[in-house]
Amino acid sequence: MSRVVLEILCKAHDKMKKFNVFVTVSEPDKKGAMMVKSLKEKGIQATQILDCSIGFVMERVDFILVGAIGVVENGGLINKIGTYPVAVMARALKQTILCCSRKASSFTENYPLCQLDLPNDSKYLFNVRKKSSISRFHPTKFDK
Repeated sequence: MSRVVLEILCKAHDKMKKFNVFVTVSEPDKKGAMMVKSLKEKGIQATQILDCSIGFVMERVDFILVGAIGVVENGGLINKIGTYPVAVMARALKQTILCCSRKASSFTENYPLCQLDLPNDSKYLFNVRKKSSISRFHPTKFDK
């Protein structure tokens, strides 16, 4: 769950903006459910969707808003698993995608060449890493 995205949506709602929000489940930690609950507590219409159904709802949205763990100088994002397919789908459908990050320290020069270059602590929260085998969700090597 992106606190900065939640904050932006709450501020827009406080200014009487009317909108509906689609939130992905966000596997494996299911942070999407927390986001939907937080939005509904603030009186914002929110619908939880499966991560794999972004293509179905993408045509019905005005824009996409995501948070980021890190922003790279060239515009790349370092984020939890799931943002990349959203960005690819948004580009294919010519949708606007906006990225929000709270801290200036989240900007970096280094860009990982692939998802496997990122440390697991950048992909999963500590409680998820502690509870389960990350390799079940995100293998570190693939059979050839």
